[in-house]
Amino acid sequence: MVIVADNPAAAAMMELQREADRNARDIAFVPGNTPYEQNMRGLMVDRPDTALFQHPQVNALREFIGALSGSAAILQPIRSILISSHANPEGLLYMPLSTYAVAHITYEDLEAAVRNGSLRISQQALEPRPHDRGGQPIPARVLIRGCRIGNATVYMRKLKEAFGNQIPVIAPKHFHVVARQTRPLGHVEYMAYGFSLARPVAFRNQAEAIAAFAAAGFSRIDGAPVPPSAWGRWIPRNIAANNLTSASVISPITNARDSVPGEFRVRQRTFLANGGSMALATDPGSDTARKHAVRDDLVAQFPRYRSTHDFPEYVRYGHASMDEFMDSWTWRFRYDAARHLLHYNATRVEYVVIQAITDPASNRLLLNFYPSGSTGSRIVQLDEADVRFFQTV
Repeated sequence: MVIVADNPAAAAMMELQREADRNARDIAFVPGNTPYEQNMRGLMVDRPDTALFQHPQVNALREFIGALSGSAAILQPIRSILISSHANPEGLLYMPLSTYAVAHITYEDLEAAVRNGSLRISQQALEPRPHDRGGQPIPARVLIRGCRIGNATVYMRKLKEAFGNQIPVIAPKHFHVVARQTRPLGHVEYMAYGFSLARPVAFRNQAEAIAAFAAAGFSRIDGAPVPPSAWGRWIPRNIAANNLTSASVISPITNARDSVPGEFRVRQRTFLANGGSMALATDPGSDTARKHAVRDDLVAQFPRYRSTHDFPEYVRYGHASMDEFMDSWTWRFRYDAARHLLHYNATRVEYVVIQAITDPASNRLLLNFYPSGSTGSRIVQLDEADVRFFQTV
């Protein structure tokens, strides 16, 4: 018996499924133009089964999401969506939300996107799903590449909600490093620890900095504490400025010893660019009382400073409570008795030790390597399912 497929719609769906199984790609969007993003675009070109999306009129996330539903620049079926930009664990992606917006996306921007639906990913654009070798549908994912944004779990959940709350969103927990490899030719991505401390005042010397980092309880990816001896190698004598601190590792690309860059960063941070002020009938009389007054005013005036907020400001800065946040700054006050105003601002010093993540047992650098040509073999050691490196929401 011969069965004739006389249903044009069914035949068309079968052809779409065959095309998805053969040619589905991860569609990558990398809109920035810093060296990091330039290297990311090169890596996307070398990365197998990946199509780099480039369009002269699309440089913002909202327009890219819209383009997924029918842009002529997308020639293949979509397996997953890959988005890359600078980022930080305070909840910022450094790309424009829309064409004329500033080049960062805040939590509040995502709340607005949830309300207006401007970032909702069309499920129809992701169908039909390609199948794996076992014949099972491959779930769609949104893969983020950007430093430490995976640690901002609440931000990640809001981003997922803005995308329609249907697709897992996966992002790095650590610094994400991308570089051009020359021998053999290709691109490499790896991750680096970002051990961070914030203080109201600067460390006095290297010894004080080493002691503070050693006492902070930082751990490696295997859960073991960072060896005390490491801090002396990673923290330079001059702690008042940024310093490069290279590390010796074993490269899995060449199986030889190699040097990879590390960094000691120091940042003098000011709380408010133009200072703040609050109405106050009388001067509280002491800096402690003034600080409490400012804390209470921030909580009263701005919902994001309240513990009931989904993503409180103090959490964005890496603290467990508003009091801990206030204590992390050196505050300065001036009371204007004529106008009954308390003027205030604060400063603090933020330190970050950045060192490449290696296998603790072998000191081999953990990386993904994608060769550009016929020499060299692909290496994939950073799996998005590995909770040591990635957060999934």
